[in-house]
Amino acid sequence: MEQPAPIDDDSVPIFLAVSGFFQALCLIKLLHIAIRNRDRVASWFRSLALRSRWLVMCFSDDVKTNAEEEQWIAREVCLIRLRLARGYSYFLLIATCASVVSVQLGILQETQANAPAAFYWTILLMFVLCTVHLLFPKMLQRTTLDMFYVAIMAAAAFLLSPLCTNADGVPYMSIILLAFLRLPASSFASRASIAFTSNIATAAVVVIRAFVDWDAALCQSGSCSISRDAYFERVAIVTEVSAFFLVAGVSLSAEVILRRTVQQGRQYRQLNAATSLLRLACDAVLELDEDLCLTEHSPELAAILLRDRPGSSLAGVPFTDFVATKEEAARAEQALNKMSFEDLSASAFSTRLVDTNSSKFCTELLQVKYCKIGDTVRHLIGLREITDQESLARPKGLDATFHGDANDSSVSCPYKLLSSAEASPVGLAQEGSRCMSVKSLEGNRPRPIIYMILDMQSCTVGGASLAAASLVGTNVSELFPGRASELLQGFWEEVDRCEDASEVAVLTQKQRFFSEWLVQWSPQQADFIDGFVQVLQDADGTHQLLLHCVASARSPLSLSGISDSGRSTGARPSPSTSAQALSVLPGMPLPDVQSLH
Repeated sequence: MEQPAPIDDDSVPIFLAVSGFFQALCLIKLLHIAIRNRDRVASWFRSLALRSRWLVMCFSDDVKTNAEEEQWIAREVCLIRLRLARGYSYFLLIATCASVVSVQLGILQETQANAPAAFYWTILLMFVLCTVHLLFPKMLQRTTLDMFYVAIMAAAAFLLSPLCTNADGVPYMSIILLAFLRLPASSFASRASIAFTSNIATAAVVVIRAFVDWDAALCQSGSCSISRDAYFERVAIVTEVSAFFLVAGVSLSAEVILRRTVQQGRQYRQLNAATSLLRLACDAVLELDEDLCLTEHSPELAAILLRDRPGSSLAGVPFTDFVATKEEAARAEQALNKMSFEDLSASAFSTRLVDTNSSKFCTELLQVKYCKIGDTVRHLIGLREITDQESLARPKGLDATFHGDANDSSVSCPYKLLSSAEASPVGLAQEGSRCMSVKSLEGNRPRPIIYMILDMQSCTVGGASLAAASLVGTNVSELFPGRASELLQGFWEEVDRCEDASEVAVLTQKQRFFSEWLVQWSPQQADFIDGFVQVLQDADGTHQLLLHCVASARSPLSLSGISDSGRSTGARPSPSTSAQALSVLPGMPLPDVQSLH
């Protein structure tokens, strides 16, 4: 078989003129783009070293999506394919430009390679196509994406035809085209069916050439061995079939990768938004793995649990180890794991945590459950210690919520105690007492702040602010009827236990908050107060309880104080030398408390 001749002398000027013209256009356009976007180019080079990956590789199954979300995903995937196609067009521009320059040098040096002229013209045509895209980037859109892919595959099939490649060069040309055209281009084909069809055409050209003109090429070289002929036929067929399945696999994998990239990108943005919100509303934000263990150390949680010793780390510690009791830990684990999720899901519940001093406190957990790369389940937890703020969890009474135990003196959370009808010793009407609650403020009246020192040894009020000086000497159980006095007594028992363990110094740094405690200022005056209890230490080393409370705006304290006539003479002893009337202003530090004997 006669081999095709290279470019003849008459066509050389035309080839050089066409190739030189488009090279000049390409160079001018590149210089124009570089000058116009010099700041962006410089920034790109600076940030290039900081970028290690561009695509997120994930081959897990897609999650179920609805029709609207499917359309959004398809649109985003198509946009990514369009960016891939444009990037590949620029790469192909560089590759074909290098080939054209090589041909130009060969022509000028009169040392052309032994290749048909159609091969050079095809390379030049591809260079022209890429240059036109460089000049007019908008020509490559979502609607023309498949046309660009088909044009690339048609060029690959034509380069394998007898007009461009000799028979003995087909295997090498097939491998080159597989690496530079077929595999990269398969990543931006919008549908796998287009990739299959285009590659079937290319495979058909190779198989036909293997059976039609392979023998003639071998006989020209003086090697007409039938066994060798059959060997090369098998090699050509096996190579092309393998290349076909490789291209098909890349096309299908690109679909999965791009879809997961879009979904993971959206999830990453949603997770960042959720994390920002949790950091605004919570005291600590931490991440748990699928075994409910901390993925990394949380300084905020360590500070809350008094585990912030130097060198210590909470990474890998099960979160249930911080829950107060085993029963509550089981309920918290059930609340964390019970949700089935699609993409992102959120929930909220309450439980109790315990610190290193065995102090238990109510905590609200805001959970965002999501799936990381590789279908790894993660729990983003926002931890919010409940003090005098209302819980954010809805609905109330979730699985891990602690329902309260009057005998548990370690509880450090707001208490919703008995209603006035249940707890008032004078039998005030429920609605009448409710209107005295701290929740029912009227007008702009200031809420009085009262300090009281409780002598729990004698269970009496040892000192009080001037507005409540008449309370000095009152029995604690009489002043706080119902469960409030029981909780105070339980807290005092905890102080006694800490004294035996020499841990009072730590306990004095803690404040026990409460909410809506019923207080009986006098037989005719009831109220609900908020505040906190703190441990005080006298000069002789004895301990008392400091009660900081805020009464309601309608409290008698906000008007003229508590009158002694409101109680019977025997109900309260008059202040004696053993009792103190304290002049404490709101916000005054405790060392400024002075006795008014």
